Amino acid sequence: MRVENTQTSGFTLLEVIVAIVVATLVTTGLYTMVNNIRGLNDRSRDLITVNSLIEDKIEELRSATYLGLSDGEFDFSDELPQTIAAPREAVYVVTATENNLRQVSLSVTYNEAGTARTIDYITYIGELGVGQY
Repeated sequence: MRVENTQTSGFTLLEVIVAIVVATLVTTGLYTMVNNIRGLNDRSRDLITVNSLIEDKIEELRSATYLGLSDGEFDFSDELPQTIAAPREAVYVVTATENNLRQVSLSVTYNEAGTARTIDYITYIGELGVGQY
């Protein structure tokens, strides 16, 4: 009497195809997720850099004091780091207001993923100094 070996080893063609499809879907999802995270990382880096630059500029202007500021528009685009995507522009405008205050409006525009993004800040510098009112 002859006994046939009914056990087989290995995977069927259908199992291999299903495994390839699942691996492709997982890989595609991971690639998309990593790309999105990288884009968000670049965006947040630029935003943090611009905010830091503006805060530094505000402190520099406050250190110049009320009498050291003259009215007008001033460009400080050359202070923007090269990591910020071009085109980029940074300006501040000083205007005298009533009550011995100068209004300083800062504006930074830069390229964010092909779209122009503008960040605006307004601060006031008093004749008596910071916190003296």
